[in-house]
Amino acid sequence: METMAKHHRNEKVYDVVYGYLLQSGDELEATDVYDSTNGKWESCPCPGLVIGKGISTRWVRSYKVHREI
Repeated sequence: METMAKHHRNEKVYDVVYGYLLQSGDELEATDVYDSTNGKWESCPCPGLVIGKGISTRWVRSYKVHREI
């Protein structure tokens, strides 16, 4: 996971979410969101899955959720 939270924009509709970009090896949580092909940030449908190397999907963990952990 990135060490600093920042704004991440979905390029299709310019929807913005603020949080930490997840990286390969990070385990997904139910509150994580991904940059869907429909142009929106969608909720994680697969909590517990570990992000593999070479995956092009951008996953973001909300700053607020991360701070509460």
